[in-house]
Amino acid sequence: MNNSRIYQNSVTILPTTNDAIHLQGSSQNTVRNNSIEGKLHLQPLGNQQTTKNVLTLNMFENTITPTEDTGTNNQWQAGITVFGRTRILGNYYDIYSKNTQCINGNCCRDDNYDNICDQAYLFTNNQDNNPTRSKHIPSQQPPT
Repeated sequence: MNNSRIYQNSVTILPTTNDAIHLQGSSQNTVRNNSIEGKLHLQPLGNQQTTKNVLTLNMFENTITPTEDTGTNNQWQAGITVFGRTRILGNYYDIYSKNTQCINGNCCRDDNYDNICDQAYLFTNNQDNNPTRSKHIPSQQPPT
């Protein structure tokens, strides 16, 4: 699958693979605004790379290992305009809404209260530089 869009879907796990979405040898796709229960897996197919996909504003729910990216040049965040201001936003990982705020070495701190984690969410071969702390799009300014 190349040059496709996967928008505003509710995707659940495939019992045989533990994947909800599996892009293999796919390029230049956009995966945005989806509720994903299970892993989003990106991987090459033979010598055909999985590359230049944009994955943003998705909600990864009920999974300890939500992503695996063994492709190249995939972007896990993108610019969107909120209240007239462009923000770079990644994805929501429900592990950040739990009491510990940490799992597998990934922790979410939000010292400036903008609903964007101050640290990247690290995973196989890549990272989400701007994971969101809540399911809601962050506001323009932190609360006063």
